[in-house]
Amino acid sequence: MRILKDFCAIDFETMTPKRTSACSIGMAKVRDGKIVETFHSLIKPVPDDSNRTNTFVHGITHEMVEDAPTFDKIWDRVQSLIEEFPLVAHNSEFDKSVFSNLLNHYNLANPDFFEFQCTYKLTGLKLELACQAYDIDTETHHNAEKDAVMCAKVYLKVSEKDPDKFFLCDFFEEPTKKSKRSLDKKALNKIEDSEISNKNTPFYNQKIVITGVFLNYPDRNELAQTLQNYGASVVGSISSKTNIVIVGADAGPSKLRKIDDFNAKGANIRIIREKELKEILDKADSESVVLDTNSKQNEQPQEDKEEWTPESFEGKKVVVGGNFNSFESVEDIITLLAMMGNPASKRFSKDTKIALLAYDFPDSFDDKLIEYGSGGRIKIMWEKEFVDYLLKYHPEFVNVNKKY
Repeated sequence: MRILKDFCAIDFETMTPKRTSACSIGMAKVRDGKIVETFHSLIKPVPDDSNRTNTFVHGITHEMVEDAPTFDKIWDRVQSLIEEFPLVAHNSEFDKSVFSNLLNHYNLANPDFFEFQCTYKLTGLKLELACQAYDIDTETHHNAEKDAVMCAKVYLKVSEKDPDKFFLCDFFEEPTKKSKRSLDKKALNKIEDSEISNKNTPFYNQKIVITGVFLNYPDRNELAQTLQNYGASVVGSISSKTNIVIVGADAGPSKLRKIDDFNAKGANIRIIREKELKEILDKADSESVVLDTNSKQNEQPQEDKEEWTPESFEGKKVVVGGNFNSFESVEDIITLLAMMGNPASKRFSKDTKIALLAYDFPDSFDDKLIEYGSGGRIKIMWEKEFVDYLLKYHPEFVNVNKKY
């Protein structure tokens, strides 16, 4: 991804899940690395038959936009701000979709003429968290103009302080299994001691957390499995019991702060970055004893991925834990689950059937999953599986928390 000095940050809010229902637009024009102009307007949405609104997200009601201009009436102003500049948005897939649908609906321009870049892909953080990470003052969230300004400031800060992220964003642009940041349930299972191929590495009998993205190890599940083969116990979140944190590019600032906090309180958490990790693994590979192809490990069948359907999911009691990239808060997820007919909370109970988890779910969940989930009584659904489920069975909810 090329670094831009001239661009226009753009943000839409929508009245309903339909991508033509834009009810607000905000823009921040950047020339030569400086914000030179901003723009905001309410928009009268294209009518649709949806019975759900996003008012609870942004506070905009139908009454507030009843007399607002339709998008075609403000297009000349929008176009004058854009000029020939590329567009930047936080979660550009959403804003690009809204923009394209409006252009097509009103037959204003060919959406393919407009280039988009994404600050969410650059940072991997929600907008407010990205602002905090780069010491940018956060203003009223879900105000389209303020969000566009914050997006522009994040882009400029990343280009100034972390220009390598633009290369990494190119490398991980396509959402494939080999670029996902979360670990599958199988990747968290420690293997038997007898199956460990080399016990003379720093990873043997160590509790390890993986954070960030890695050029040499783009599939974090494969990396976790490699570490387990050397006797590591790979877990989802950092605690005082953590021994090693494997840190890649775009590592979560909250995780790095946790390391400092725990070490200040007497823990001894070691940070291993990708260069050192590669050196250790390359050396370990050359020393490892290769297991026989008929070994117990190779005889074990691979665990089938859970196929989530309304029959296997809806109506079940759900416990929710972790910091989710795709949602504003755990409370929002609980509200969303309630709308779908799933009682949900942040606490386990004897009636819990599903654990909906982000990668960095709380350490306390490990013990609770053992206590309440023995014998397969609780199924684990990871964040990406939940988003995929919503896309397939409940697309009307997909853009409720579009920023994340």
